[in-house]
Amino acid sequence: MAKKTQVANQKARAKPDQLTDELKRHEEKLFFYSKAANADFEWWAKYPHWTPEESIALSFGKNPDTVNWSFVQSFTVNHISNVTPFSQSTFASEYKKRRELILRSVESGQLGERITPEDFLSWTRRVDIALPPELERLITAHGMQNPDVGVSNYQSPYLRLMEHAIEENQISVGNQGKQEALAEWFLKNAPSELKMSKHKASMMATFVRLPESGKGGNRKMPKKGS
Repeated sequence: MAKKTQVANQKARAKPDQLTDELKRHEEKLFFYSKAANADFEWWAKYPHWTPEESIALSFGKNPDTVNWSFVQSFTVNHISNVTPFSQSTFASEYKKRRELILRSVESGQLGERITPEDFLSWTRRVDIALPPELERLITAHGMQNPDVGVSNYQSPYLRLMEHAIEENQISVGNQGKQEALAEWFLKNAPSELKMSKHKASMMATFVRLPESGKGGNRKMPKKGS
C-alpha cells in the first residue's frame, strides 16, 4: 500500500504536460469507459419510466445496473482518504454534479420520482444537457411506433413536440410568443425523424398560439366586450 502511495506521489510531481497525458491514460482505463459499462439503449428506451438514479446514468450513456452512485461515489474527492490526481476521476466528478442537478429538479417538481423517457428528454433540452444521440433517437422513435399505446393514450410526435414548445417557451394566454421565434424553435428542436421544413415549422408555431393572436408579434389578448 505504501509503495502504491509513493508511486502516485511521484506521478503527481511529474511535469504538467506529462501529468496531463498520464491522467488521461489513467482515466480511460477506468470501468466507466469500458464496453461493459455502456447502456443498452434499445432496451432502456422501451421502459415506461426511469428512476432519477437510472436517468442520471443513462444521460451519460451508461448502464444504471453497473454505473450508479453507490459505485461512482468511491471515485469522488469526498470519499478518498489519500487524495492524489490519480485517485480521482473526471467522469465521477461530472456524474456527481449532474446527479445533484437532477435530484434538485426532482425536489422542485420539475421532474418526478418516476420519469418518462419523453419527459426526461424535454428536461435535458431545457437545461442544455445533450443525451447520447442514439438514446434520443430511440426515445422519439418509441413514442412514434409503440404498438402498445391505446387510442385513448395516443399522442403523435408532432403533438408531443408542440407540448415541449409550449413548456419551454412558457406560452400562455397572456404570453403568446412571436410566430417567427416559435417557428425557429421548431426548426432547431424537432427530431430528425420529423423532417421539419420551414413551412411545417410555421404551421406548428401557429397551432401552439391562440387564433386571436393573429399573425406575428406577441399580442395581448383583447378583453371580452371590447
